Amino acid sequence: LKVSDSVLAMVGAFSAVLDYILYGLVSTSTVFLIWLAPVAALLVNSGAIAIRALLSKFVAPDELGKVSAVFGALDGVMPMVSFSLYTAVYHSSVAVFPGAQFFFGAAVNGLMALTFIIIIVTDHNKQYNVETAKPKPPKGPVVEKNLVIRSDSKWLYDEENNYKLRIATILL
Repeated sequence: LKVSDSVLAMVGAFSAVLDYILYGLVSTSTVFLIWLAPVAALLVNSGAIAIRALLSKFVAPDELGKVSAVFGALDGVMPMVSFSLYTAVYHSSVAVFPGAQFFFGAAVNGLMALTFIIIIVTDHNKQYNVETAKPKPPKGPVVEKNLVIRSDSKWLYDEENNYKLRIATILL
């Protein structure tokens, strides 16, 4: 499809916004909206997948397991946090407007969509893949930190096959 991860995440966030708004507008006169909301939510999961894909490109391959572990932990914690927030909003607004918690969810997902819009607008170079990024040249007095010991090198021995170097200190 040639669509960036940021655009897919934004589409998923807007899909969630539309889903929450439709559920928030359901009333006795607009019962049909309860059947349209799941259709609007068809692309919500594309946002979650795109966020994982986007973050995997910002992280070095040896750190990918740690990022996946953090996401796994957040996947377990977020339902507890969101359910308690939605419950608090519902109980404080049920007498005035019973669908307020859905508009709260739409606002949160709207902020997420706005975040991805900012990422899309400010991403000028489109090069955020860690694996294809060019490394910075090393700085400082020690550029090469690899130590290679060659026992067959002639500079280690004199004519009688005795070591020329008796004590060697190598700092890495």
